[in-house]
Amino acid sequence: MKLSERVKAARAHAGLKQPELANLVGVTQAVISNLERGVAGSSKVLPKIARACGVRGDWLTMESGPMLDKLVTGRQQVSDVAPGPEMPGTLPVISYIQAGEFCEAIDLFEPGYAEEFLPIRPVSVGPHAYALRVEGRSNHPVIQDGEVVIVDPDKSPDSGKFVVAKRHSDGHVTLKQLKYSEGEPYIEAANENWPDRIIKVDGDWSICGVVVGKYQPM
Repeated sequence: MKLSERVKAARAHAGLKQPELANLVGVTQAVISNLERGVAGSSKVLPKIARACGVRGDWLTMESGPMLDKLVTGRQQVSDVAPGPEMPGTLPVISYIQAGEFCEAIDLFEPGYAEEFLPIRPVSVGPHAYALRVEGRSNHPVIQDGEVVIVDPDKSPDSGKFVVAKRHSDGHVTLKQLKYSEGEPYIEAANENWPDRIIKVDGDWSICGVVVGKYQPM
């Protein structure tokens, strides 16, 4: 059974309409619709959907085991498991291109948009936070090529913070340190040997998010 079919089956089991389920899990109806139509192949809210519909989370996410953890005796249903612990949050890992798209319209960021998720979500980040895998050595050695940073578009881009910035004329997206000179903003590569290290942030540029930390798995 495909994920789209499992989501439909879970919603039917709970007797919920799409808007009702969306409200329960805190997403838009479009998110539920995309899952049921197969447009989205995954979602970080699948565990919430499972709980809202009363189905097993591993069945909904991976089709592992039965849909329900119930022992049925006559007309009475008796649960054979105790409630599990609340699952930790996750963060989607996106590309530089997607980060640039979010700069234009944050509504583009819906569950299912990312194929990879970090198994953590810091409590201090906002609802639109995401993870970005760094490309290149422009910020070496502070931020290394291939490292994963956590970005929050809702944080204030204060001086000295590393930010994701987009140049609208060509769609170029970069990660650099934001600084000010006589009140005028510019972004700077941390790598002192980087060519064109300093870029003036004029009307062609937008700050798309602020780096709030790195993900370093044990």
